[in-house]
Amino acid sequence: DVNATADAVKKSVQQIESSTGLEIKSAYVGITGSHVSFENRRSQVSAGNLGVITTAELNRQPTENTNGDPGRTPLHALTMTYTIDGERGIRNPRGMHSNNVSVDTHHVTASSAYVNKLTMSIENAGIKIDGLVLEPLASGIAILQPDEKRRGVIVVDIGGGTTDVVGFKDGRICYTGVIPVGGYQF
Repeated sequence: DVNATADAVKKSVQQIESSTGLEIKSAYVGITGSHVSFENRRSQVSAGNLGVITTAELNRQPTENTNGDPGRTPLHALTMTYTIDGERGIRNPRGMHSNNVSVDTHHVTASSAYVNKLTMSIENAGIKIDGLVLEPLASGIAILQPDEKRRGVIVVDIGGGTTDVVGFKDGRICYTGVIPVGGYQF
């Protein structure tokens, strides 16, 4: 219900503004649910003319929809590692020489219908959306230390209707998932 959600957001923002004395004009909005899909994939990256890998080439990673479904909205394309001439697990290939570079990326998409309703609700509440953020990713970034993400860790966030899971390895995201079971079922 777009209108009920917008009203709830307005009330929450008003409470925050009155208790902090700050005016909220925009926000990053968390998104989760069983409509969110995840896929790890490998894509080729072209190196420069001399085979030197530059930041510009690495920034040209594909962020297109992972499954070609027009009913999906891309949320994130997060770099995990690179493969250079068959050598996997390279974290930063800038300055290396190769014409055979690929990137392993964690792609996250959401139902466009859900994203559109959420966006409409937030905007109807008078808030500008700076970006949509996958909730388990935001939770992991907020609570984990860099050494925990480097060693490998999984965060399980049990909410009311869903359980969000995010895994980190070697300092990078490697897995996300949403299980459609939460505290309401218990």
